[in-house]
Amino acid sequence: MAAPSARIDVSLPSVPEVGADVIALDRAVLEWEKAACRTLVGLAIGAIAMLVAIGPAIGSELQLAEILLATIAMIHFMLFRHGLDVLGAQQPARHTALVVLRWCGATLEVSFASFATLIVLRVHGAAWALTSPVSMIHVLGMIAAAFRLQPALTIYATILAATQWMLVYYLMIAPGLDPALVAELPTLRAWAAWEQTVWFVLIGLFLVVASQRLRRLVLANSKQTRLRKFAEHELERLVSVDVATRALAGDLVPGASERRWVTVLFCDLRDFTALCEHRRAEDALVILNAFYERACFIIRAHGGHVNKFLGDGVLALFGAPEDHDTHAASALECARQLVRAADELRAQGGVWEELQIGVGLDTGDVVLGALGSSDRLEYTAIGATVNRAARLQALSATTGRRIVLSARTATELDATQSLLPLGEARIKGVDRPIRIYTPR
Repeated sequence: MAAPSARIDVSLPSVPEVGADVIALDRAVLEWEKAACRTLVGLAIGAIAMLVAIGPAIGSELQLAEILLATIAMIHFMLFRHGLDVLGAQQPARHTALVVLRWCGATLEVSFASFATLIVLRVHGAAWALTSPVSMIHVLGMIAAAFRLQPALTIYATILAATQWMLVYYLMIAPGLDPALVAELPTLRAWAAWEQTVWFVLIGLFLVVASQRLRRLVLANSKQTRLRKFAEHELERLVSVDVATRALAGDLVPGASERRWVTVLFCDLRDFTALCEHRRAEDALVILNAFYERACFIIRAHGGHVNKFLGDGVLALFGAPEDHDTHAASALECARQLVRAADELRAQGGVWEELQIGVGLDTGDVVLGALGSSDRLEYTAIGATVNRAARLQALSATTGRRIVLSARTATELDATQSLLPLGEARIKGVDRPIRIYTPR
């Protein structure tokens, strides 16, 4: 007995591990960070424009110093984005370097507020530095850390912001305050600095909780997306993309149906029962799988939908579930390609030497819907057109033609399709003889 000359991989793809969700999340965060860097560069440019506009109010010395700091911040975000591009492309080998880059970036981003406060202190004194809004830039650094969806990094940024602010206040601002001015303006007292610190901590806690919950949400969504894609992949191996989408949406229910005008293609392997009598079952399976692999590709390439496999036959629809303006012509060309595929396999010899196929085509109304019970459904086509296509395929053996089509299908074709009339034939279930054709 000759060994099978083809092998078909019928193993199912395994569901990716949960770690794939984390990897997908990390990649999403990386792209998010790059987008955030572009936005922050824009904010730095906006800050420079604002400083130019308010120059007369704050003085030229403070204006130039703050513009310089904003320029440094802009360069930082540009370089940080470049670092993400370089290190992100090399993950996971450079994962540690990427983590270090993020923590160093968060440190510098939070520290920009302290640098700005020290500049104000040097130019306009302690009172101005304590009441200046530049210290709130700390919050922007904390938000930038939270965008990375890493709670530990957000906690670090919050602690760093509060610590830097208190150090700047007690070491630099408080010693320079005029006691008389402090007595006159209570907002210059220590409680004001502590109040700001409390706000930093509260905002930081909010950002930590938000980043943690958002991370869990993204992970859960990633898992659901992964499982849905896996389910779609498996369903699409059984039914068309359109049917798989309907199934996942819960639209396929017993009794739901639609009527469509389609061309039905029925392809059958001739004398397959006799072939199985003197071949091993493994050889028969190889023949079926190898031919169906080619047949499904050809049918899909011509806009058809493989409706079902019937042992040694395949039923395909052209014009449903998706619309197809030239379904008859596409079905006929598909039939020609199926015949060529069978010829190519038969030319290989071995288990293929006896491979013969017949194809029947008919055009008409079919009813499409879910057939079965509430717990076991099959999406299928019902109607006389389906039955006629199967009968026409059977006529291919008696007429000596491998493709036989009905007059209905012939009328759907344009004048460029050259057909050979085969006269009239009686088929089971039809009262009157029908005219049949074959391609020249």
